[in-house]
Amino acid sequence: MKRPIPLLTMLAAALWLPVSASAQATVPASSAPSAAIPPLLADAVQRAMDTPYHFHLVVRSSMLPISAESTGAMDLEEKASSVEARLHPLPGVTLEAQSITLGDRVWYRTTPPGGPFREEAAAIRIPKAIPWQDLEPYLGALQTLPARPIDGQTCIGYAFTLSPAGVASLSRHAEGLQLGTIQEASGDLWVAEAAPHYLCAAHLLETAVQAGIPYQLTESIVYSRWGEALHIVPPSS
Repeated sequence: MKRPIPLLTMLAAALWLPVSASAQATVPASSAPSAAIPPLLADAVQRAMDTPYHFHLVVRSSMLPISAESTGAMDLEEKASSVEARLHPLPGVTLEAQSITLGDRVWYRTTPPGGPFREEAAAIRIPKAIPWQDLEPYLGALQTLPARPIDGQTCIGYAFTLSPAGVASLSRHAEGLQLGTIQEASGDLWVAEAAPHYLCAAHLLETAVQAGIPYQLTESIVYSRWGEALHIVPPSS
């Protein structure tokens, strides 16, 4: 019988809850990048590093007949974010998690049990949804996809497969989420055809093994409201 991943783990994957700073360990210099990144895609990833944006992320696991979703806004340059995630494991039952990041401080709460926000005392990093800026050098087997409309704008797609070094980087970012061992990952990124070239949407398919059982985790994200100023304040105590 399949052993499903914990529900709160799936919720945390949707929220991309802060994890230990050790997850940011760099890939050894001997691990060469996969291939040259198309300028349009490189421009879009760089803009995600210095431009505020909003997003909607849906996470699905082949082990569970349910999905988790999150909405939020973040500014990586200012190290500020506000993210809310929800999971509906049963009719009428909702698990929720919220995270607020300001600089090196992070507050979070889950429902259940509810209550006020708690501040994370350990060294943390800002939630990044999917850390494209770290995975970019390892996007291999790139193929350009036909343009298609997304939220009213024409977007160009790029299909990719993560190199082994990229999978290792993704695994480090996922430490603490109890997703098991990520073995391979592939997906696609969509970029606005017209300038400014912001990310429109992305999909990431991860094949992992947990307790000896292989499964797939799919993350689908839509980006919006690029450049809109964020007004995030510490939660009330």
